[in-house]
This record gives sequence, C-alpha cells and structure tokens, in this order.
Amino acid sequence: MPEFKDRTTYEERMTRAMQDVFEAAAAVAADGIEAVNAAIKTALKKYVGPILEEIQRRVIIILLILFGDDDRTSSVLGDKPGEGPVAEDLTKKAANRAKKQTDDLGDQMADTNRSWSQDWNPDEQTFQDWARDRLFDPSRGETVAITETTTAISLGERDVVDRMEELGVEIDALWITKRDERVCPVCGPLHNQPISQWENDFPVGPPAHPRCRCFLIYFAR
Repeated sequence: MPEFKDRTTYEERMTRAMQDVFEAAAAVAADGIEAVNAAIKTALKKYVGPILEEIQRRVIIILLILFGDDDRTSSVLGDKPGEGPVAEDLTKKAANRAKKQTDDLGDQMADTNRSWSQDWNPDEQTFQDWARDRLFDPSRGETVAITETTTAISLGERDVVDRMEELGVEIDALWITKRDERVCPVCGPLHNQPISQWENDFPVGPPAHPRCRCFLIYFAR
C-alpha cells in the first residue's frame, strides 16, 4: 500500500511510550540489570503493545480496502472488504502479532542491555547514573519507536498478503524508499525492486535496519 500517512503520529506516540518504559526501568535501576530488564518488559506490554496492535489493525483494514478496489480481488473480499469475515479474522490475529512483537522487542532490549552492562565501571559512576546515560538515552527510545512502527506496518501487511494468497490471489510487492540523500546503502539498491530481490534477506519487508522507514507497495498479479 502507499506510505502509511499516519506513521509520524504513531512514531511520536511510540517515542512517548518509550519514555514511560524507561522511567519505569529507571525506578528499579538500583536493583541491577535484571530488574531493569524485567521492568522494561512489563512496561513495554503496558505502554507499547497497545500501540503496535492499533497500527497493525489499521494497516490491515486499509490494505483490505485497497485490495477491495481491485477487480481481481474484489470478488474474494466482497462488497465491504474492511468489515467482512476476512477483516474480522485478521484484526483478531493482530493482537497475537502485536504481543509477539512486544515480547521479541523486550528480549532484544534485554540482550542488548546485558551486553552493554559489561562496560559499566562501578569505580567511575553508580549503576543508576550509568543506566540513565547508556540504557535510557532518549535517542534509543526514538530509534525503537521508528523501527517498531515500521515493523508493525510490515507485519500487518504480511498477514493480509498471506490471507489473500490462501484465497487464491497472487500478490507481489515493490520495496520503496524515500530516494533522498538520507537513503542508506542497504535500502537504496532495493528501491522499486520486487519481492524476489529481497525476500531472502527481509522476508516480511522493512525494516532493513534500525530507524528504517521504507515501505512496500502491493499489487495483485
């Protein structure tokens, strides 16, 4: 589908949610890295998970409606593609997808935190101060917000594409970048390339790296 027009709003909401996550983790930093990791996982489920589910639900409905305008797919989706049984089933599935994405994010952050904590020198600063500077940096929260927004969009789209193919409709996609001076060396060569050129490396599409804002345009073959 075209670039998700509300993604900037969701990135901002996710950034604020990550601030809440870091505040919850900072409150228990005196108890060490595992307390921080546990707090992050709990706070992600509270503050971030609902936003990820909302993104996926919206993406699913938007993509179904777009497919419903195509003569080749309208007969499969019916007169109200955003309200029919396919939409109902996929929006329910979004809850499980978002939960897994949230759990995966918590595990990834915990692994990173443990790795970074090896650099902490107790002779130079307290763990709380080190964690504030290293683990709870606002730029890290922004990176998570951008990356996970892109991931949620791709996961929601992938569920629709998988269901359409189950219904006998073949779907292809093109990888789209901003095509400006900020496009990275990884994504630049992927611009306007079909699935066959990137699915082995990126099975569900973007993100190709942290802070990736690429997106896919889908069409029925």
